[in-house]
Amino acid sequence: MEKIKNLVIKASAGTGKTYRLSLEYIAALCKKGSIEPIDYKNILVMTFTRKATAEIKEGILNKFSEFMEIYNISKNSELSVIEAISNSKLIDDKKRSNYLNLIESIKKNEPNLIIDNNLLENLSKVYKEIIKNKEKLKIYTIDAFFNIIFKNIVTNLMKIKSYSMLDEEDNSIYYKKVLENIFSNEKLFNDFKNFFNENSEKNIENYISIIKRLIFSRWKYILSLNDGPRPIKKERFNITKSSIEILREVFSYIENDCKKDLDDVLKTDYKKYIGKTEETQKEFLFKDFKLLFKDGTAGFIYNGNKLKKASDAEHKEYINARHEELREILSKEIFNEVLIPYEEKIFELSSEIYSLYDSFKIRDKKFTFSDIAIYTYMAIFNKNNALRDENGLTDIFFETLDMNIEAIFIDEFQDTSILQWKILYEFTKKAKSVICVGDEKQSIYGWRDGEKRLFEKLDEILIAKKDPLKVSYRSDRNIVSYCNQFFETIEKVEDWEFSTSGVNSKNDGYVKAICIKDLQDKEEDEDKKKEININSVLLKELKKFEPYDNVAIIARTNAELLEIANLLEDKKIPYILNNEKNISEYSGIFECFELLKYLVYENELALFNFISSPLSNFGTAEIEILLKNKKELFSYINFSQDNNFINSLENKKIIRFLEKIVYLKKNYKNFTVQDLIFEIIKKFQFIDYFNKENEVKNIYDFYLLTNYYSSILELLNDYKENKLSLSDTNSEKKGIELVTIHKSKGLEFKTTFVIKNSKKSKTDDIDFLFEMNDHYDETVFSLFCKKGYRSILETCFEERIENYDKKIKEEEINNFYVALTRPKNNLIVIYEDRFLEKKSVNELSTEELKEIDLENISFGNSLIEDFFTCELGELSLEEKNSNNEDVVEENFENNVSNSQFYFSSSIYDNKEEVSNIEVNNSKFLLETEEKRMTGILVHYFFENLKYGTDEEVEFSKTLCYKKYISYFGEKKLNKIFSKENIEIFLTKDKEIFSKKWDYIYSEYVLYDYEEKKEYRIDRLMIKDNGDGTGEIYIVDFKTGGKDVNQLKTYKEVLKKNFEELQNYNIKTKFLEFDI
Repeated sequence: MEKIKNLVIKASAGTGKTYRLSLEYIAALCKKGSIEPIDYKNILVMTFTRKATAEIKEGILNKFSEFMEIYNISKNSELSVIEAISNSKLIDDKKRSNYLNLIESIKKNEPNLIIDNNLLENLSKVYKEIIKNKEKLKIYTIDAFFNIIFKNIVTNLMKIKSYSMLDEEDNSIYYKKVLENIFSNEKLFNDFKNFFNENSEKNIENYISIIKRLIFSRWKYILSLNDGPRPIKKERFNITKSSIEILREVFSYIENDCKKDLDDVLKTDYKKYIGKTEETQKEFLFKDFKLLFKDGTAGFIYNGNKLKKASDAEHKEYINARHEELREILSKEIFNEVLIPYEEKIFELSSEIYSLYDSFKIRDKKFTFSDIAIYTYMAIFNKNNALRDENGLTDIFFETLDMNIEAIFIDEFQDTSILQWKILYEFTKKAKSVICVGDEKQSIYGWRDGEKRLFEKLDEILIAKKDPLKVSYRSDRNIVSYCNQFFETIEKVEDWEFSTSGVNSKNDGYVKAICIKDLQDKEEDEDKKKEININSVLLKELKKFEPYDNVAIIARTNAELLEIANLLEDKKIPYILNNEKNISEYSGIFECFELLKYLVYENELALFNFISSPLSNFGTAEIEILLKNKKELFSYINFSQDNNFINSLENKKIIRFLEKIVYLKKNYKNFTVQDLIFEIIKKFQFIDYFNKENEVKNIYDFYLLTNYYSSILELLNDYKENKLSLSDTNSEKKGIELVTIHKSKGLEFKTTFVIKNSKKSKTDDIDFLFEMNDHYDETVFSLFCKKGYRSILETCFEERIENYDKKIKEEEINNFYVALTRPKNNLIVIYEDRFLEKKSVNELSTEELKEIDLENISFGNSLIEDFFTCELGELSLEEKNSNNEDVVEENFENNVSNSQFYFSSSIYDNKEEVSNIEVNNSKFLLETEEKRMTGILVHYFFENLKYGTDEEVEFSKTLCYKKYISYFGEKKLNKIFSKENIEIFLTKDKEIFSKKWDYIYSEYVLYDYEEKKEYRIDRLMIKDNGDGTGEIYIVDFKTGGKDVNQLKTYKEVLKKNFEELQNYNIKTKFLEFDI
């Protein structure tokens, strides 16, 4: 397939990557010279979280919407699109500027793109098709996309028809099953027992740990084969003199040259070597090798106090040199004789382990996302399956997958794992266009196999053009300047690659850095010094930001945040621990999942949790009855023919409650996910028991969320993996948001406090050393490591271990970068101690300074004198627009799109179940809410009509049904949109749908610059006579009450804003409907 465009976009924090991706998506749909447009159904977009997929989808649809607005302005004009926008009387200067910038941006990305009405008309057709068929948009998480491949292709090869998802935590049962099977097989057990005994793995937990490590590292094992049938044998080190020979030479030197008694000079741990055979001495060395690798003099074999005379200096120098030689040779021997055989035996046993694991998985049909990635890779790269050839994936593959992928967009690429890339790379080979967006500096998922270096090499792998996004549209000037200078300095000190950002904001913003250790050192009073800590300084600084509007505190770990939460709790400062709460923390939602866990997994404890909830209205007596008759209870629920238990119950309340559970147990598989949740909420009257306003709202938001799931197992899996969350904006609780760095990624706040403690990341044992070449098509080194042998590896593979440690250190820097780039207006960093030798850019060497554009990293201001103690600019306590976009309009649209509505009374089967909801001591009637929703529905219907043609009516009805059927139900919608009602809608005022109007705008946004208010006109129609006169008709649709001054205000603001409309006749009307 001919390549159109391969592009790697390196996007620093806040530089508008979603905006750019959206434009690239739109451009792919357009004809560019001789390049034909790509069908939206053939564009695959992938990222890493559901939230990110939603943001990308929203970004694309928003850009479509803007181009449609441009088309509405230009389509009836004889002028060019740009001239039509420039001369339009229907838009204000802000919107005009936005539209022109949008066209300029897409033209900059695609110079061959001709923006004319033909292009806009084609986009309009695509947009309408997408609106009708949103499910055909291929925007997925990578896990979800692999799941599609697995479901459509791999399961057929594995000969399984259905399967369920399992989270990693619950997967531990399969490690135990593997071990149990090993124990039941005498030959296999003896192999394992002998191996583990030899290697000091002498308890069950260690056995399970080895199995878990092998399963987790399976992808590395597979890739290390380099398409061969078995691992290539490791090359052993060539050793000319053994460690024992060196040790004996040192002993001889001490006795003969130093004239010292070995028993007197050697440390206690080495005295046992005296007089022993070479074999025994070697056994001691191999067993006690860690003694030699202790830091400093602690690692020496001799007692320094016994060689402290001046005459001993030369002897010590010789012994120390031989000590280094001894460590090097011993390391190579241990690698040859311990680590290589360990890996060989592990890999020999691993084939048995993998075989057992796979058999259990296929038998039970339960898979984790890691399983799915592994099995998908194995299926694609198995030559017998004919799914792949030298040109990539075959036609058979795509036919079976039922996809034709011409363009691939991957977001947050820096978090892609090697295994994921190996699979995705096969798709890129036949794609016309591949666009990958990421930021090496935000690679913070190495612990789950994210590979930063892969993104660094990606342009070479794809033979792609690189395009950096370097201008921050998020943060104010001082914040960007601080980050530029700080990370430029880190780049020079730590060899960490950093590219500076420009800034779009015209506001200065505020930065304050505080070093606790510095404050303590300045304080002479010991008692006062003890009072200076992170908490005391944090409280002092927080006071400046009351009432804590959009303030966040970001720390590395949940433990740190919990400590801060306790501090704020004591001081009565409102806070939200995590920006997004775990969904199980919300009343009603936890209970719903407990019931689901019983229905699907038959988890008995979950059912008793559900029975014990407020929904049953059971007291202690009822619950005791059920506990005492547990066996009979579950027998009845599972459709036993023996009804003695239920017949013996005198308590009708219990019977009615259990009958509902039995009904759901029998029928839950017949419901869609969302319908099942609806049925549960209805049958158990959730809204009666969880009736606070925020509780009702949260339950409804959860209900809407379930619409994205095609399988109840998928929903339960995401629940178990804590992937489900509702924004805390739905809660009554407001305050300072406490978030970890990982949770903060992708978020932004007006004010951010960053807590940097002085704890260093620990360097753990290495599980699996693994390196691929620069093109990631061949493994150049791999080693399954034995626990406790890090010092050996450091000696044998110094450069590889340095690279391994560098990755860990870089990830710590990346974490700090993510934290510092979250704020828009105010950044306060509290350091426990300085962690750089340099305190400013000025302390770099002359050569290093030559490489830095000092003017551009500070935007012309003076350089920061001390990163750890400084204050730049003034506090910004009022919301400021940091970029040139129309934030007022954007916020309004976001509020509209993000607002959710509560359940209507239609969820109840009969009138007896309808009850008012108590909210803040007032009655919130569900019937009133339904009327409000009906008004919104009618507005939405008219929003999609211009002239009221049959085609427009059908199209608008389709949109209404898609958007609101889950709320009203089909029967109610059929009634609202009956033929009679449609006739009323269209004939109440025929002038509205007259074709005399030159311009028609639905939901027109009108801004009063003097009052700083925004208005939204339901329908605005304009007739331009071409001589400075014309007609304007403003219509407001009403299904309820009206404000008589509303239309008058619209008219006044319109006249005030647009001088050219002074000679236009403006009339207004409320169009009222009683539905």
